[in-house]
Amino acid sequence: MSVKNFACLCGGGLGNLGVPACVTRGGLIKKDIFMNTFATDGTRNAILATDFVDGVLPSSYLLGKFTDPDPSKRWYITPDTYEEADPTRTDRTTQESATGTIKILRNGQLNRAFELWEVPHSWAAKLNKSTCNEVSVLSVDEKGQLIGEVSQDGTEFYGLLVQKGTLNAEAFEAGPAKDAYTAINYQISRDSEEGLFLTIGADQTQDNMLTAKSLIEVDLTQGTGTNTNTEIFIDAFNGTYGTFQNEFALQGATDPTDWKVFTSAGTEGVEITISDVEEVETGKYKLTLAADVATTVYISFVKVKTDISSIGYVADQVAITKP
Repeated sequence: MSVKNFACLCGGGLGNLGVPACVTRGGLIKKDIFMNTFATDGTRNAILATDFVDGVLPSSYLLGKFTDPDPSKRWYITPDTYEEADPTRTDRTTQESATGTIKILRNGQLNRAFELWEVPHSWAAKLNKSTCNEVSVLSVDEKGQLIGEVSQDGTEFYGLLVQKGTLNAEAFEAGPAKDAYTAINYQISRDSEEGLFLTIGADQTQDNMLTAKSLIEVDLTQGTGTNTNTEIFIDAFNGTYGTFQNEFALQGATDPTDWKVFTSAGTEGVEITISDVEEVETGKYKLTLAADVATTVYISFVKVKTDISSIGYVADQVAITKP
């Protein structure tokens, strides 16, 4: 039953209350996989029954979810395991008559609260970009199970709907008896059907979901060199990590296949061939391109992970001017 309301159904009767000798339940949540509820093409992000091979989600499928070139379809997993998990539920809503009869109107909403101990304060802003979006969450418990919601027909497995506006990360400074940490809080939406909450077992994923890592974001900006029709200078850093004047730098990204250059935003324009990438200084690159008449090009970068537990990098498309 949804937590939206507690309406009585005519002819509902009682459900059979027996349970098998061995039941599977979600355990203590250690990581969360956030995703857009709907992709930009309008489809709902879900794991399909047809995605399983011999009853298991293959490594290639899982890797594809964490590295999908479409950000609206990509999975974003929290970087470290949670500490101090504190799930609660808001008070249920009731109506009381003058005679003392209490009618249940709706159950309370599920609240989730966690702490991350090994992320910088500035990391919170990355998660908070999604606060006002329609977001769903697949949770990974201490056994490596995925916790989500199954569709009514049993063919699709969704992330639980996060109540819009409740996803929030806050950074706290260190104190005498506690190190710095980042708190994550959110509510599960009233539109989630608790009677359909289900798990995907740890033995149903080819990889250990507790070891999964999200892509590391890098910012691309115009480099210090002078662009020509066939050479583009671009810097690849991220100020979220590192220190002032010593930002995290993308290093060793000299494989041309990891870079994309288009003549218009997105992938609708002509892709320009990259023949060489040189790291002229740490985090500073020169891309050698085929000649093209476009005076503005759109550059992006994705360092493909080899498996879900390896480190990968992504840089969203940026417009760069050339002669």
